[in-house]
Formats: sequence, C-alpha cells, structure tokens
Amino acid sequence: MIYLEAGSGAITPVKPEIIKSVKNQLEIPLIVGGGLRSLQQLESSYLAGADMLVIGTAIEQKINWN
Repeated sequence: MIYLEAGSGAITPVKPEIIKSVKNQLEIPLIVGGGLRSLQQLESSYLAGADMLVIGTAIEQKINWN
C-alpha cells in the first residue's frame, strides 16, 4: 500500500488530480488522508482512485457528516 497524505489536520486535502495521477502509476492500493472534512471531499477522493481514506482529524473535530 501507498499512503498519500496532505498532512494531519491539513487545511486542504490532496487534490483529485494528484490522487488520479498517483493511482495511475500503481498496481497496489492507495490510501489518501489529510484535510478530508466533507462528504464531497470523500467522494472526490474515491472517484479519483483512492482505495481507502483516513479521516482522523474529522473524527477528532466531530465533523457532522450529514
């Protein structure tokens, strides 16, 4: 697995274009994390190619996912 991260508590997540570019070079799972605080960001990351997402800061900050 590869872990692509914007940084714990990042202001902005890894851009979908970067996720897609990295995923296109891999034959192993890609984990993406850092700065994911909305359902739209989660969906964009998955659609770009992330196999798994890390949402630690969102959990710590008790983000409302509704």
